[in-house]
Formats: sequence, C-alpha cells, structure tokens
Amino acid sequence: MSWEIRPRNASDVVIKRIYVCQKISCVHHHRSRALNKLPRIKKHFCRKHDEKRYKCDRCSKMYAVESDVKAHMRTCCTKERRCDWGTLFSR
Repeated sequence: MSWEIRPRNASDVVIKRIYVCQKISCVHHHRSRALNKLPRIKKHFCRKHDEKRYKCDRCSKMYAVESDVKAHMRTCCTKERRCDWGTLFSR
C-alpha cells in the first residue's frame, strides 16, 4: 500500500544540516557539538559571545537576547519572601 511506512534503503542519503559557532574556542565550534537549527546557533552566539544589550527595568540585570529579558520579567520581583534567617527570596 502507498501509505505504509517502508524501511530506508542503504542507498538513500539523508542530508542533515548542522550549524557550528564561529568562535574557534567555543565548544559548539566542533561538529560533534553543533546545533541543528539556525535560530539556535544565532541565539547561542548572542548569549555567549555578544554584548548584553537588553536590561531588566526592575533589577537592572543585563541580557543579550530580548526573549530572555521577557522570560526574566515574568518572574522578576513578583513575590518576595523572607526565610527564617532573614534572607529575601523572590521565588
């Protein structure tokens, strides 16, 4: 039948794209630690090797990717609790 899943032949070639980091000293520069999607390697490069441009308005923490700041803002300074010895926690 045409809808059956058939096993792959040995002659079938599967091309898998990989993306490596531009920095030679980075662990993701080697093929064995490559990332499989272009947006992932772009975010990796920004997070690890680029300057941090985005700042949290509440606590002044800096981030390299805007989505990281948005995720941080959801939990930043929402509920503050004190433990028994007086340390202040926000989660």
